[in-house]
Amino acid sequence: MTTKYTRVLIVDDHVLVLQGLQQLLDAECDVVGTSTNGRDFLRKAQELQPDIVLLDKQMPDGDGFAFARELKAQQPLVKIVFVTMHEDPTIITEAFQLGAMGYVLKQSVGSELVRAIQEVSRSRYYMSPQISEEVRETILAKTEGIPLEELSGRLTQKQRRVLGLIAEGYTAKEIGSTLKISASTVAFHKSNIMQALGVKTAAELTKYAVTHGITSLNS
Repeated sequence: MTTKYTRVLIVDDHVLVLQGLQQLLDAECDVVGTSTNGRDFLRKAQELQPDIVLLDKQMPDGDGFAFARELKAQQPLVKIVFVTMHEDPTIITEAFQLGAMGYVLKQSVGSELVRAIQEVSRSRYYMSPQISEEVRETILAKTEGIPLEELSGRLTQKQRRVLGLIAEGYTAKEIGSTLKISASTVAFHKSNIMQALGVKTAAELTKYAVTHGITSLNS
């Protein structure tokens, strides 16, 4: 499916980045405009009615997520692709929860952006492959309303390991080092585990881990 007639508005506060993205997409899409700040972008989006908006999280006049929410309230059918350096799983999750269809990391934008536009044009979600598979699968399951494997207490093997180490008192950094994942991914897993199990404190997590044999700690 061609994206030649897909109308794209590009938003980034760095002019050189804007120019680079426009050059990358000019042969593939109809780039209807560019903008370097949130207020101007919202005005242009209203005027130009793009199909897809490329947006960074960091804007000089506010948070890109806040502007994205405002855009979706005004134009619910517009598709948002975040093009950003942020790799934190909680930030990526928030992006999709507010209605994004794509998330491309800036360090690989040259090889991925056209593919992301193609996928989003087909109403499919897209996330950079550099984002870990477990994070991508969990976010897409939530976004698409698919019951997560960990719901009703059925934790994934990775989550059981994270939970066991949390219960044994290891820090996020220590758990990340042990499991070869980032501390932010550990925090992401912890948040999902607590949500899935319906608990709110570390003490409740420890109690669950002991009760269900996930750790050998004595209660």
